[in-house]
Amino acid sequence: MSIDASSINVKWDHLGVFRRFQIPLTDASGRDMYAPERDIYKELLAKINISVPDFNGKLGWKGNLA
Repeated sequence: MSIDASSINVKWDHLGVFRRFQIPLTDASGRDMYAPERDIYKELLAKINISVPDFNGKLGWKGNLA
């Protein structure tokens, strides 16, 4: 996975296993990440669900639940 300025890069530690995900800043319809109809959190959860299908928890950011 290459790192570039056209994506949000997420590194997730789940039960001691690190996984990395990228969310494109612009989706297939050309909407940017600030478009009100885009839900970046849902997009990330969809990617997580591919890697960890049974994950149904919440994501934390620096120790705080998000």
